[in-house]
Amino acid sequence: MTVGVASNPFGHRIALVGDMVVSRLYKDGIFSAYATASALAHCVLEEGIDRASLRARYWPVVKGFHRDNRFGRAVFLLNRLVFSHPVLSRIVYQALRTERKTKPKHRRRLASLLWKIASGDDTYHRILVSMFHPATVWLVLVGGALVTVRNYLVECVFGLSWAGFGRFSRDVPIDNVEKKRREIIDVLGIEPFQRSPEFERMYSIRIKADEARIHHQLGKFGDTDRQYFTPRFIRVHRTAGNANEVGNTIRYHVFLQGLSCSVALEKVVAARYLLYRVCDGFAKGGILAFDIDREKGGSLLTIFVAFNFPTSKSPFKRLAWRLFRLVFPAFLHDVLWNHSLCKIKHLVEAEDGQARQTPLCRLQ
Repeated sequence: MTVGVASNPFGHRIALVGDMVVSRLYKDGIFSAYATASALAHCVLEEGIDRASLRARYWPVVKGFHRDNRFGRAVFLLNRLVFSHPVLSRIVYQALRTERKTKPKHRRRLASLLWKIASGDDTYHRILVSMFHPATVWLVLVGGALVTVRNYLVECVFGLSWAGFGRFSRDVPIDNVEKKRREIIDVLGIEPFQRSPEFERMYSIRIKADEARIHHQLGKFGDTDRQYFTPRFIRVHRTAGNANEVGNTIRYHVFLQGLSCSVALEKVVAARYLLYRVCDGFAKGGILAFDIDREKGGSLLTIFVAFNFPTSKSPFKRLAWRLFRLVFPAFLHDVLWNHSLCKIKHLVEAEDGQARQTPLCRLQ
């Protein structure tokens, strides 16, 4: 791998091109071969082939690569420092997740920056400048550091432990939310929203297992011995019906009684879609939908939650509900279900792995 520059790349009537003289740090030599060969051709045709001509027209291109590689060393040093540190890498990943949820693809500054580092689509000088741009720093601090600290505190309060399983991407990019929403609404026969729900969340996670195993695990939602969605201060238990059957009713008993509610399984489609309807509480009429979509090598589990806050004819109650909507900690739902989705992935994949090994064990 070429990581430097030739000390004597040209002389009278001779010059080196491509990897023999210089290359972009840690990148392919195709671009450097094209750039140096083009510079040499222009020099030969327009300037001359003596040493002075080569220094005037050819050497600046080589020197430009060498100068940009110095910025590249700073870029890759920062990259290694961040992604080799568990806290810093978590902050950056959280900033990327926040950006995916809030900005369309063409406006994602952090995603574009990481792509340029990996692909070399821009000069290292511009990449380094972009890394310290105020907009980038703001995204990392607000969408990354502050959200990470907030989520960590919530996990501590609700007793959520990540021991034994990993964190995985659970967010649906904002570009795909509308498409997935329409699919779920059409299949489940839900009455379309006249306007966007006041509270709406969608999460997805890829699981290396078939739909049946995921469907079976979702049926444990409400069981007392389930291993996911077990936060402190919230008791979730089945009050009626059987797992994954219409009429199955699950009660969310929250330490703040006003936040407690029940959800009832209203519709099941082909053991792939599950639609729960909120029966009571402030989210009455809202929906909790599960979608298991087969993909190559596994399945994609998506959760969709939507509801509107109550209204009232009384101006005082309307004001109270508006204030409640403003202070409602929606991020708690994100933290709890993000943790639960990763745990479901761990449980299903572990179960699937054991099932695959069982025939081999019997043969032995």
